[in-house]
Amino acid sequence: MSTTVAVITLLALSIRMYSRFEQASATWDSGVASTQVVDFAGLRTPATAVDLRWGYLNGLQDDAAVLSFRLPPGEVDGFAAGLGIERWTGTSSVQNVALEGLRRVGAPDPAASSSLREGEFELRPPAHEAVSTTVWLAPAADGSTQVWVYAMNTP
Repeated sequence: MSTTVAVITLLALSIRMYSRFEQASATWDSGVASTQVVDFAGLRTPATAVDLRWGYLNGLQDDAAVLSFRLPPGEVDGFAAGLGIERWTGTSSVQNVALEGLRRVGAPDPAASSSLREGEFELRPPAHEAVSTTVWLAPAADGSTQVWVYAMNTP
């Protein structure tokens, strides 16, 4: 094995081990206020949102936040337009870390939704790390819309 291959292999193993260590060391903070979570995610929940659930993950290097709520009929277009997401796509999956957080806070499971729309945006506040936010939307049978949000620091 060449020295270059050995170094690359060692680096890949170190990154994988550190990632697992960071995940094991990260803790979900149940004492964080919903306002801190929405500020971190870079969005505002409409006053008409119901069934608001949130969680905040304190990582060794990076933090993450999850948020879930329902919007009444007719409110999703205004909410989505205010996010500044340029492109919404259809999807059938949600990131594993986001799913874990959403399940921890007792949010409805997005995997059970047949028509998820996904959009992303990034915030670059001055003197802080950038935060990447993913939003998923799904219509409910009663005409409301379920919203799930996952935000995390990005390098």
